Amino acid sequence: MPTDLPSRRNPPRTHAISTLHVAIAGLRLRFLRWGIENALEDRDHVKLLRRLNAWAYLHQRTSEQLDGEIPPNTGRDRSIFCDRVRDNVLKIAREERRIDRVAGRMKKARLQGNRRNYERSYLIGKISYDRTLFLWSRISFSYYSGR
Repeated sequence: MPTDLPSRRNPPRTHAISTLHVAIAGLRLRFLRWGIENALEDRDHVKLLRRLNAWAYLHQRTSEQLDGEIPPNTGRDRSIFCDRVRDNVLKIAREERRIDRVAGRMKKARLQGNRRNYERSYLIGKISYDRTLFLWSRISFSYYSGR
């Protein structure tokens, strides 16, 4: 048999990426997903955003390495999810800053003995707190519904 003839088999498209590399990337994605779930449980928007960005970057890099092996709309759906979560995390951060400002006003009003300003600040803070709970529930719902 001549060995200089080309092979009839087409080489796989993922010849540049080894099976071990794919397995390691899969493990890293699982650990990041676990970290995202912990951040959701702890309601820590800083950890959530950091892990979400790492998860999205690793997914993007793995998708580029696998080239045409995954469906084309998978990346689009993941991007929409990440953008939604990022928007909600920014809103949560804004509401938490608002709650900090309101807490300062409440402390000042209590020291001054101004009951009206204290109650007004309390209501504003309660609205902001309720809004953060709503945003966290939206993030949790979109995360767990996408699984």
